[in-house]
Amino acid sequence: MRPDGVLRTFGPWVALAVALAVYPFTVSPYWALIGSFVVVYSVVALSLTVLTGWAGAVSLSQAAFVGLGAFTAAELTARNVNFALWIPIAMLLSVPASVITGAVALRLPGLYFAVVTLAFGVVAQYMLFIPLENAGTTQVARPRFGSVDFADERSFFLLCVLCASLAFGATLRIGRGKTGRALLTVRTSRTAAEALAVDSVRYRTVAFVVSGCLASGAGVLLGTLIQSSRSNQFTLFASIQYLAVTFIGGIGSVLGAAMAGALQVLPTELIRPLIEGRDSDVLRQFAPLLQATLLLVVVVLRPDGVLGLLRSIGVRARLLEPRPPREAAFASPSSRARRDIGFTLPDWDIAPGVLAAAVGRAPSADGRSATDEVVLDTPAALAATGVSVRFGAVAALDEVSLSVQPGELVAIIGPNGAGKTTLFNCCSGFLVPDSGTVQLHGTDITSFPAHRRAAAGLGRSFQTPRLVESMSVFENLLVGFHPRIAHGVPGEIAGFTYALEEEREIRRRSGALLDSVGLSAIGGLAAGDLPSGLRKVIEVLRALVPVPDVLLLDEPSAGLDPRETRWLARLIQTVNRELGVSVVLIEHDMSLVMGISDYVYVLEFGRMLASGTPGEVRSNPEVIAAYLGKEALPA
Repeated sequence: MRPDGVLRTFGPWVALAVALAVYPFTVSPYWALIGSFVVVYSVVALSLTVLTGWAGAVSLSQAAFVGLGAFTAAELTARNVNFALWIPIAMLLSVPASVITGAVALRLPGLYFAVVTLAFGVVAQYMLFIPLENAGTTQVARPRFGSVDFADERSFFLLCVLCASLAFGATLRIGRGKTGRALLTVRTSRTAAEALAVDSVRYRTVAFVVSGCLASGAGVLLGTLIQSSRSNQFTLFASIQYLAVTFIGGIGSVLGAAMAGALQVLPTELIRPLIEGRDSDVLRQFAPLLQATLLLVVVVLRPDGVLGLLRSIGVRARLLEPRPPREAAFASPSSRARRDIGFTLPDWDIAPGVLAAAVGRAPSADGRSATDEVVLDTPAALAATGVSVRFGAVAALDEVSLSVQPGELVAIIGPNGAGKTTLFNCCSGFLVPDSGTVQLHGTDITSFPAHRRAAAGLGRSFQTPRLVESMSVFENLLVGFHPRIAHGVPGEIAGFTYALEEEREIRRRSGALLDSVGLSAIGGLAAGDLPSGLRKVIEVLRALVPVPDVLLLDEPSAGLDPRETRWLARLIQTVNRELGVSVVLIEHDMSLVMGISDYVYVLEFGRMLASGTPGEVRSNPEVIAAYLGKEALPA
């Protein structure tokens, strides 16, 4: 790395570390105490950044986890346990609470999730905190290590900064890696996440556990800071206040969490000298009033928070480079309106083998050409047998069967409402058929959830692109590598060599993939800024990234102009013939279907009307009458 690059990368962090180390010795002990409050509340906000900002789950029990940490500190004080063990013990205690609450709440939609977390907060208040308080478990002692007495506010501030640095560092590693990308995808669309082999329940549970650990660790520091733990400090109102200030700071951002910590404490302290000696109610009510006002302004005008406002000012002043803000998922649709990016798909000029090298897959061994026969002596790559689905009295599918051979390119056509997407949903695990089976390479996957089918080699795109709009095009492609990444949260946090190497490799391959198809110029743009045609193309590329055995494409050319459609047709053919991926596409563009397909199925009103080669289907009288029209007749 060049010296200027090192300075740009590490300079701000070094400057921040120096500023924090110097701060307590340049202010009075009182302001060192206030700084400790800011740091502790920043960690609380960080816990909500993970759970609400990244996983999209609104928790009303965060104060309960903070209280769990504070009362743990009080109990360990009474038992004379070494302070070095307090935070690890509190975090360990938060794990079962997080898992149990998450097991119930995370399978429910947003409002019900919030209600379950509210119930947990009430249970913790009345069955844990109040009984402990009544038993006298409220005093928390400041620790002492050798000659360092943390009863001194300056020393305790540095201890808080050290703990917070570890928390922020771990969270940054999670957010920038596999887990953070998976959580943002789940937040945007659970369906898209499952199609990319992301187990949405598991990852939201991971977010809940990480959030609970952060909040309980902050609770230990808070209890030690104020040297007591009282049940009235960890009420529902406290949870709402934590959530409000985190939202104001910028709930999808780690830096926004630091800003939220300041908003929690500093407004009251800054006006304290102005009203000293007057009615104390004014001081007590000022912070909630200011926070409520800021929350209203943020919700209406800046859903990405104060951090988003400061970032936009920095970009306009050319002090910052524009980049997709991850908290933009909470912005109003008007602020994410599609814009003309001045980019069109380049002419297809990809040499054989380039695409295969980019995604890390050897070219297909058979290298079959367009006229080669599909090998039929192996189990079908994908087989649906006797699939039926009813919605009340409506038969969406009625005993439908299809078979896709390895390396085959199959199209499914039919009028709107024929059941094409329903069949895809049954194959990919988003809908359980009333009867029938689905097999992948001879293995019955009918009972598999969607993410297991994706991990087994079944890829999927959707009629409406389901990209993570707040992430760049490059990051969206990284999500596609999810089933090919072995490391988990511990590897991300610890920065193990194998985890770092995996991350570097998938980043290299994503860049190579964009280069190979001539889209590197848009790699840094937010996916939400792309026009509809490019969004469809990027989603197909994302589905291609893990190189599935079978790739289901639902109306991939919808919204594309003729030039984009030809480009997409070349991509699909290359994926099929060069990578050996079996492709099944639902399509209404008959020139595309007849031009690239090996076999065509025709659905009508949930029943299989006909099947055969493109030539056979084109000349089938029933198909002509029902769907293609007279112009399909051969001349």
